[in-house]
Amino acid sequence: MQHGEIHRFEVHGTKLVLDVESGSLHLVDDVVWDLLEHGPEGPDEAGLERLRARHGAGAVEEAMAEIAELRANGLLFAPPPDWEPVMPKPGDPLRAICLNVAHACNLKCTYCFAADGTYGGPAKLMPFEVARQAVDLLIQLSGARPVCEVDFFGGEPLLNWKVVRETIAYAREAGRRAGKTFTFTLTTNATLLTPEILDELDREQVSLILSLDGRPEVHDAKRSGSSRKVEQAIRMVLDRRAPGGRPAWEYGAAQGATGRGAYAVLRGTYTADNLDFAEDALYMMDAMRAPHFSLEPVVATPDEPYALREEHLPRLFAEYERLALELDRRRREGRPATFHHFAVEAETGPCLPRRVQGCGAGVQYLAVTPEGDLYPCHQFVGRERFRLGNVAEGVVARELQERLAACHIYTKESCPTCWARYYCSGGCHANADLLTGDIFKPEPIGCALTKKRIELGLWLKAQALMDAAD
Repeated sequence: MQHGEIHRFEVHGTKLVLDVESGSLHLVDDVVWDLLEHGPEGPDEAGLERLRARHGAGAVEEAMAEIAELRANGLLFAPPPDWEPVMPKPGDPLRAICLNVAHACNLKCTYCFAADGTYGGPAKLMPFEVARQAVDLLIQLSGARPVCEVDFFGGEPLLNWKVVRETIAYAREAGRRAGKTFTFTLTTNATLLTPEILDELDREQVSLILSLDGRPEVHDAKRSGSSRKVEQAIRMVLDRRAPGGRPAWEYGAAQGATGRGAYAVLRGTYTADNLDFAEDALYMMDAMRAPHFSLEPVVATPDEPYALREEHLPRLFAEYERLALELDRRRREGRPATFHHFAVEAETGPCLPRRVQGCGAGVQYLAVTPEGDLYPCHQFVGRERFRLGNVAEGVVARELQERLAACHIYTKESCPTCWARYYCSGGCHANADLLTGDIFKPEPIGCALTKKRIELGLWLKAQALMDAAD
């Protein structure tokens, strides 16, 4: 029989064991911890004698019986399932499109992957005709999916607010005719957000991803001194939505009081210039009163002065640990907040297809430029070798799409044997291409940070479950 894997880890004095294949998470004592160090075969007789001398013969026998029962129930060293039915394939139904409605921006953020929002070309706005064709293509390629998603992106999408409005209206009507429901997100720097625009976004249930890097001095250093205006707009949004909608990743949360079903999330970036990013997280929770937020490690080539480096990892790990302790404390005090990268589902884990293929870039997800060109996602835009086609002709670069479909946790370098593979799903293709030159080769610093965040997310879930059981 083929045995699965486990991952033993300790967080703030709590010993935990993750069964990789089943996703089962176990809180263990020292005896079980020591026994599991020897893997599925267990210790040899000499090893058992040492454990009996350390813990007592009765405790060791009891722990061995517990381990045997967990294995019999498929909760420890579970064998891998048959993943073939959920492997990504070219021609899989399209789930979502990202409309880059503006290759232009009114800010010039230092670390912007999109080269000041223009993606290295001239500033452009998407015509409605291109957006209409993109919506039609999504409906055409979505197969039997009942729900389709449109993400408005840029640049700054509110520079093209007229086309955003027209696209929402068109998608609603086209979806009605096709028997499909549309959901919408809009990522914005918030500087152009007005009460009137927010009224319409609320009516249309458009979820908002709002860019804020944390403390004003941190935000202003990289985002053109915009913190005051941005914070005013964000407070306007959160005054309406904070008691309401929830972020898409918070699967188990109760429905919000507003009933709109649209969420608002703060999303920031940290760099080598603010390694103390836990302070920015605290600012988001305290000064901004944000219940849902994310802080992403900057994606930058090593030549950039603000790029994260391997020597930064111990400090970054300590900041994540500090943030996890703070979030656990606030939960216990009845002031919970959700940090995106700690929001793991210990009870169920990610759904099977997402475990294998992640975001589905280039297969289930496409980005559209103002000219109508198709790319696997917004981060690939401008990398010409990743152009998949055009809204008028559809996906024509079939070999490229096949390569993207074949890029998953069983083909990426180091992923097949990584304990975290079912939570990170192999990481970001675009980041791998930028930093290693190969979508099949994940970027090491990103991997290290991801593993740390998953461990802390599992610890937070274990803490909550233990408290609920008391």
